[in-house]
Amino acid sequence: MQNQIEDFDLNAKRAIEQFGWSIETFDNADYYRFNQIMAAKEQKERAVDPLSAIMGIRMAQAKRKGGVKRG
Repeated sequence: MQNQIEDFDLNAKRAIEQFGWSIETFDNADYYRFNQIMAAKEQKERAVDPLSAIMGIRMAQAKRKGGVKRG
């Protein structure tokens, strides 16, 4: 439970410092939506669709072998 309180306080600190929010603005914000936003990952950190990953690997292998085959 203490870790959850600490996480909440850390989110408040980030909002106040990085977004210039007042304490009142943070208190009136939607807590769950704010946490979703704060947990958003960069595109390179997100899980990749397996089929897209396989196709990307095959394209890279084809480039190394001297050309991309399409079709």
